[in-house]
Amino acid sequence: MTRSPVADELERRMALLGLSQKALARKAGVGDTYVRDILKGKSRNPGGEKLECIAAVLGCTARDLLFPGVDHTQPGLMLRERRTPYLPPPFTPATAPTRGRLHHSSASATRMAPPPLSAPPPAPAPPGYVVVPFLAQRGTASGRYDEAQMLGSPKYFEESLITQRLNARAENLRALSVEGQAMEPLLRDGDTVLMDTRRTTMAEPGLFVLFDGENVVCRWAERTFDPQGRPLVQISCENKRFSACTLPTSRVQILGRVVWYAHCV
Repeated sequence: MTRSPVADELERRMALLGLSQKALARKAGVGDTYVRDILKGKSRNPGGEKLECIAAVLGCTARDLLFPGVDHTQPGLMLRERRTPYLPPPFTPATAPTRGRLHHSSASATRMAPPPLSAPPPAPAPPGYVVVPFLAQRGTASGRYDEAQMLGSPKYFEESLITQRLNARAENLRALSVEGQAMEPLLRDGDTVLMDTRRTTMAEPGLFVLFDGENVVCRWAERTFDPQGRPLVQISCENKRFSACTLPTSRVQILGRVVWYAHCV
């Protein structure tokens, strides 16, 4: 039976870290048979949460296992892009407000209010890069998700990453930074995440960015039902020190599925 490239890459990384099948399965929290089936070629197209757990133990992403050979200059660690994945937008100084002019009359002097300031448009992307909107603000006191109020300065990502590896369009993606320890060790504080806003259904459980009525968070999400058949959303963290919760679908807004992430170094 011919093995898949996933099996070869998995075996290579296991050897570099000195991990046996059982040790890898135990650290990733998956069954021994899952790892064995991949290595023997019985599971030729693995994916989902289990593969992400295995990748986290190996210090890479599931995409690195599924599409090996991009860059092995640092074997055993998360693959880096040959160029930086994104560039900070060029600095644009804020426009100083125009001072109102004094108009004198015989009765009194009235100061005109300065015109309202509008955010400057994003600078054009450098050659080979595209602009992706960035969610800078994560919480809201209004109880509703208002993206226009949460957007900050955009991020610049390599065009080949967006269009070829992710098969997406920049306008359909949103970038954000991970906050806190709830998703460790898969995602650490300061890591960068890309979500696809077109992929909001939970027909397949996975890693999503969602709004829980107070904050925008990155969590494992799965659709379930209560005894009366009413739909619910089960939300869990990678770090088991944090409790899982189940909320009615009316309380949760799925913003998009996570399609890419990079560790902050």
